[in-house]
Amino acid sequence: HRHFGDDLEQARAAFDDYAGEYRSIADFAEELTRECGTEIPASLQYYIDWDAMGRDMELNGDIFTVETGFDQIHIFWSR
Repeated sequence: HRHFGDDLEQARAAFDDYAGEYRSIADFAEELTRECGTEIPASLQYYIDWDAMGRDMELNGDIFTVETGFDQIHIFWSR
């Protein structure tokens, strides 16, 4: 509600940009990176800070999140 005020059409349009439900923003960042075909060498996998990547996407305005429970975050692409 706080993102859309009373504009139901805007709220409906946001669901077109729904990226899905994830346990964490880090899980989203990792899945997105891997789905894009980015091959990560095994020797580097444990050095990637998925939390920071997800947080940066949110801070940059690329996505916004709605947390609905423990380990339950809904992610939307920003327009």
